[in-house]
Amino acid sequence: MTNHNSTLVISLILSILFLLNIIHATKTTTKTTTTLYGINELNTVGLELITLDPLQGNILQASNPIENLYPLSILTLDSNNGIIYNIAFNMKTNLNYLIRYNLDLTINAAPIHIDLNQIYNLFINQTDNNQLILIGKQFKEDLNISLFNFNIKNGQLKFIVSLGQVINSNKQEELASGINYRNNQIFLRSTTNSFVIDLKTNNVTMKPVIKDKNYIPLQGNFIYEPKLNSFLGICIKGNVIIYDPINNVAKLFIYFGVDVYFQAGSTIDLNSNLIYFAVQKGFGVHLRVVDYVTRKMVSESQMVAKPTGLVVV
Repeated sequence: MTNHNSTLVISLILSILFLLNIIHATKTTTKTTTTLYGINELNTVGLELITLDPLQGNILQASNPIENLYPLSILTLDSNNGIIYNIAFNMKTNLNYLIRYNLDLTINAAPIHIDLNQIYNLFINQTDNNQLILIGKQFKEDLNISLFNFNIKNGQLKFIVSLGQVINSNKQEELASGINYRNNQIFLRSTTNSFVIDLKTNNVTMKPVIKDKNYIPLQGNFIYEPKLNSFLGICIKGNVIIYDPINNVAKLFIYFGVDVYFQAGSTIDLNSNLIYFAVQKGFGVHLRVVDYVTRKMVSESQMVAKPTGLVVV
């Protein structure tokens, strides 16, 4: 009887330990739910901020629409204060405006006019959340792309440095940019040149772009991946590009074909190794989710939305 009881006690202890291991494993592998935000273009009506199912692409929630605004494919997230910044073009005034959203999809403050002719990208200044870093053109310098600081509180635009005549206005050329916050450097590529802008010194280093026989132009944002020590971006045909900023080389990284066009909305969740981006496929828009470690497509779903910008929270 004593042996039988001892066996029962040992079995019970082993069962408890087994259950504790399962609970521990569940806790360590559970990931916080990803929320995918996008700016949705409402045909000619305007725009809205939406949250999306990160795998199916369904619209989960939408903000109140803002009329007469055409969304540019530019979003940046101030994660410290929970604010998403978007720049849009007002079709009535022909001016660019900064729109600020809270993460609950409400407007944070009234839109602010930014006195730039064209704006190609913006980044939150991580050392001063009241400042945005802009890449764009002023009216008076129509051919020159420059770097600017924009003070969100007072609307003051401050010129930092000119990058020269990066784009020939008579041609459709590549223009892609990304920022490595670890060393405070912005990397920008045009079809012909590559630029490194040091945000501490405002020095600009320019090099000719290196092209190989499989060269495919980058589009829009590319995002720094510290584990790869490189930027990941999307090309015009919806494939993933890797850009080595040290050797100034962009190469095809993940290939899916050439049957789509990039829709100008892309973001990366570094915690789950997933890239989210929208592509035009036939008459519809699809959300592609790609694992950049396994280099495989996780999902592709047709969307009702037409996001021109994406950000992951």
